[in-house]
Amino acid sequence: MEKACYLLQSGTMNVMEIANAVGYFNPSHFAAVFKEKYGLNPRDFIRYRSQ
Repeated sequence: MEKACYLLQSGTMNVMEIANAVGYFNPSHFAAVFKEKYGLNPRDFIRYRSQ
């Protein structure tokens, strides 16, 4: 998840690409696991970090 967090912050890949890059082939499962760890789903995380 740390790699996913880094990739989300870099802004060079979309959520689906990041999910695949870190080994999740189901983006919904990736989003659920990410939200469990960080408290935000990946899209909200991107919005929050860009403010």
